[in-house]
Amino acid sequence: MSLNWFIFLFFVAGYIKRYDVPSFIKEKVPIIFWGLVICFFVAVTAFNVYKLKVSNIPFHLRSSANDGVMFFLSTAVFLFFVGKDNIHNKIASAISNLAPYTLGVYLIHANPYLNRCGFWNYVIPESFNIPIVLHCILSCTLIFLLCIFIDFIRAKIFKVINVDGLVESLTKRLPKELPCLPSGK
Repeated sequence: MSLNWFIFLFFVAGYIKRYDVPSFIKEKVPIIFWGLVICFFVAVTAFNVYKLKVSNIPFHLRSSANDGVMFFLSTAVFLFFVGKDNIHNKIASAISNLAPYTLGVYLIHANPYLNRCGFWNYVIPESFNIPIVLHCILSCTLIFLLCIFIDFIRAKIFKVINVDGLVESLTKRLPKELPCLPSGK
């Protein structure tokens, strides 16, 4: 939901990767992850059933963005894959190949123009023709893959027109140290 949250999770993952976690936590990661997922969906469902009974507000899936549940789920997913390099080589390879494009996914899907043109009204309609959970999984997957593809094409175009070389040559022209500003004396 925010760039700050993305950066925070990135730093937490970097910390875990550098300093590791105790083995007893690593062993329990799948149980912790699925327990949190189940608790989250049970709580959301209970909240929606309560709202439906009390005030006749129709059911809809609520998402928590930058809270403790998402932090623990994100950390559990990361921990699940950290210790599984030998078992999940193909998954780790796919994640490594997609990782450079995830910031692009964030920047593309959070673009204010998509809101102004009504794109999100198509993704999150008033009523659903398929079960809402299936709709959420399919739409999130499709948006993620589409944004990955767009950023992949952008990276290829930047490589063809040598944007990295241009940035490097401009960087070399910058002074090694910034000149001191006059003190006003």
